[in-house]
Amino acid sequence: MNAGGVWGIGQSVNFLPEHHGADGDPRYPSPRQARSFGAAFVDSILHLATLLCTVLSLIVFPLDAPTAVKQAIPVTAFTLVVVVNRILLPKWIRASIGELLFGLAQIRASDGGRPDYRVLLRHLRGQNWGRSRENPHIVAVRRHDIASGNH
Repeated sequence: MNAGGVWGIGQSVNFLPEHHGADGDPRYPSPRQARSFGAAFVDSILHLATLLCTVLSLIVFPLDAPTAVKQAIPVTAFTLVVVVNRILLPKWIRASIGELLFGLAQIRASDGGRPDYRVLLRHLRGQNWGRSRENPHIVAVRRHDIASGNH
């Protein structure tokens, strides 16, 4: 080990960040803050557009159905899009629609692996269960960094 590694100055393997994808992690060197913002914006627009389109379609094309069914259709469509975009796609291909467009992938912060359903569901509900921004369950990194095998 060199002197820079001993004092924490250099990029030594012994001084890696405490979780994968942290700021300054040499395994994922590409900047991703602007990409993450863009991906979140696209996903938010997708979710809002789904809700708006289903509500407008019920206004323009009224159904001969009870009011409860008419009210359940937008909620069901919105829930389906959110579940597919925020849970199923990240589990299967490591990214939501917005993250795919911006070249990001989701990894587990603990080991850099593919996120599992339990963690994705907690992330969707906004429950970090003792995790903070500095120590998250899921981290978005550039897809290129995973493909190049830096981790």
